[in-house]
Amino acid sequence: MLSEKDGKLSQKEFIFRLEEKGWAIKKGKGRSSHIEITEEGKNTFETFIRTVAVKR
Repeated sequence: MLSEKDGKLSQKEFIFRLEEKGWAIKKGKGRSSHIEITEEGKNTFETFIRTVAVKR
């Protein structure tokens, strides 16, 4: 597992963790690289947002 500094992840570490869980796929190379969120990732984020909204 990658390290955290002061409880914060770097952008690279965050993307790595999304890919590791199958929630995102890295596309392209170099400066044109980007990530695409998978269906599983979209569902997970939507569930998380609903859960947080209910608790407030």
